[in-house]
Amino acid sequence: MPRKKTGTSAPRAGNGPERIRVEKSLATLGFFSVRGGIPRDKSTERTITLKRTIGGEMIDVSATIIASKKFGFPRTSDQDCYFSILSFVSEAVSRGARIPAMLELSPAELLRRQGKTLSGDNYEDLENQLLRLATTTIVSESAIWNAGKKQWSKDVFRVFDRVLLKGEELEDGTTARRHCIWLSSWQIENFKNGYLLLIDYEKYSRLRNEISRALVPLLQVWLFASRRTGKFEKLYEDLAKILDIKVEQFPADIKKQLGPSLDELIREGYIRDWAIERAVGLGAKRYKIVFHHSKAFLNEIERRAKAQLALPELDDLEGSADDGGAISEDEAHRFGDDLIAVGVHPAVARKHARTLEREQLDRASRIVEYFRSSIDHAKLKSPPAFLMSLLKADLEAPVELRVRAAAVDVLQRGANPELDAEIERRAVAELAVMRAYEAETDEMLSSLLPLELAGLNDRAERLLDVEYPSNHTWSAEARQRQMRVILRRLVREGG
Repeated sequence: MPRKKTGTSAPRAGNGPERIRVEKSLATLGFFSVRGGIPRDKSTERTITLKRTIGGEMIDVSATIIASKKFGFPRTSDQDCYFSILSFVSEAVSRGARIPAMLELSPAELLRRQGKTLSGDNYEDLENQLLRLATTTIVSESAIWNAGKKQWSKDVFRVFDRVLLKGEELEDGTTARRHCIWLSSWQIENFKNGYLLLIDYEKYSRLRNEISRALVPLLQVWLFASRRTGKFEKLYEDLAKILDIKVEQFPADIKKQLGPSLDELIREGYIRDWAIERAVGLGAKRYKIVFHHSKAFLNEIERRAKAQLALPELDDLEGSADDGGAISEDEAHRFGDDLIAVGVHPAVARKHARTLEREQLDRASRIVEYFRSSIDHAKLKSPPAFLMSLLKADLEAPVELRVRAAAVDVLQRGANPELDAEIERRAVAELAVMRAYEAETDEMLSSLLPLELAGLNDRAERLLDVEYPSNHTWSAEARQRQMRVILRRLVREGG
């Protein structure tokens, strides 16, 4: 059955407290998506990959959201319901009361706080929202923070430990006169330890578009983390995955899809402006969404930071570097993909990409484009080694490129011939090490039984799609080469 359309209803201003406290992991995970509900393909799992700094190293983490077959995935309207429940929690905390583990809430009041009429359909929707939130499971692979233990957790979580609807029987045999909701213990622990966001509930209530509302908690974290750069950039395809919306291919369609919501965020003062731009990288066209900071909104969340509320550590997520010249881990990863696609060994490609700053990445991208379009690879003993020579020389002194120039002319533009020779020598040495590794590993592969090799090939194909989603845009030769790289890695890891 198709997913049920959620419309554009949102909480009405004036219902509930001015600000509400929201647990930060859940708010920024992509748990509440724009589409939600039951997918057409009846799938019950959705995995979101994020980047976290753990032990000083930026790594990929993930959260798998497992929905019930009956209720489907949480959506933006469920976020409205969840926020309305947290409005009662926030009121209790503001009065100096303890965070209640169990809340007894009137269905009518929950609907009023969401700006909905007291109709039979809305009462039924509310029950389904509560049951959907109670039955959805999150399998965290270091994606959810445990503030008590001060560590990213590998565990299984739910938003509510239990829900008992109005009219159902309680343990003492009486009938529940209100909806009874038990907040999850991990969530309460994070509230107590201040790992939360403080959301302007009145401003959120005025938003009419689902994408706008889904972006509010995300923007609060992203814009604070990038506050010294004046803007935050997010790859469109990654943003679409978090929001669970269709990935459009052309800027005009992206603008049509996101424009009304982002313009609404401008009107409400969350952002000053936004733009769609080509992302750094070659091959398939990629786009990024650039969010420009609103001074008023930034001042507001900085005030919350001083109050020790609701804000992330600066190294907590992708795109958070204060240095305007730094590039995100995602940009480095994608440039590494571009190098791998033209034959550079993955370890060398990843290592080089991580060393680049913004200006260097822009120049490096032009060098790769030059290498692809203007260099006669047949005249080179090792095209990948030659490319790495150019890239490393550029870090010492910017390499000038001349369209359609001979390859040797490019190297001659280096100001220091001795430096050029040393760079070339290192590249050749690195290449020799790579070749030895490849030869040794290929010998191991050749000793496998046909059935074992077939199994490895199957695994390598699956990993290729996971690690390089855009591999279908590569040439057959580049795809086969990367398959071989993964095969070698698998056999080295013992299959």
